[in-house]
Amino acid sequence: MTALLFQIRLLGLIGFRPQTDHCAACGKGRLTGEPQFSPVSGGLVCVVCAARRAFRCLPLSRGSLAFLHQALMLSPAVVDRLKIPGFLVGVEIAPGVPVLRAVGGNAMLLALKSGNFGGPQFFSDALSLMR
Repeated sequence: MTALLFQIRLLGLIGFRPQTDHCAACGKGRLTGEPQFSPVSGGLVCVVCAARRAFRCLPLSRGSLAFLHQALMLSPAVVDRLKIPGFLVGVEIAPGVPVLRAVGGNAMLLALKSGNFGGPQFFSDALSLMR
């Protein structure tokens, strides 16, 4: 996981960080529908641009996208201290808030907030999904 964060940060430093906040092809600000990642365009693309790509775009779940946003903000030192080789992205508690399950012998479950506190039942839903 630390190596992956290092690679993403290094790509950013040399001008190749994946574009995640607007369409990497046309610049459209709000991406609707299932996020599509275009390696050729260097990030997420809107549905219209994804249909125009000569090379196949890769669908990303909202949970995976939320995890990517959170991972980009984590300090490599914090990630290294966790001693977790990676996470599996699970179901969403609420839109953009996935349950993450640590891999590699550690039974840790995480829920990364991605700008969404959820509805009134958020915490009870989180507890039931993380058991």
